[in-house]
Amino acid sequence: MLTSRLWPRLDILSVLTIQITNFVFPRVCVFQVKKLVPQRDGALQEEMARQHAHERLRRQFAAQANLIGPWIQARMEVRHTSFTLTVTSI
Repeated sequence: MLTSRLWPRLDILSVLTIQITNFVFPRVCVFQVKKLVPQRDGALQEEMARQHAHERLRRQFAAQANLIGPWIQARMEVRHTSFTLTVTSI
């Protein structure tokens, strides 16, 4: 009983809300999108530059690691050999 008396009013409010939303939202949304797109593009450009810089650093580090790697490996083998000789001498 209560629902049947309120239903027509709720239906009119729903229709009006939808009409107002359909009128206002696209205008506000277009304005916001036009404002936000350049900001997003700038952020994407910054992120791409940051990723390129990180990739450049990663490649530089890899090149240096490949140069120094054999030297480190040789030093580790020398220390392992001297440690083994020390332990077996005791």
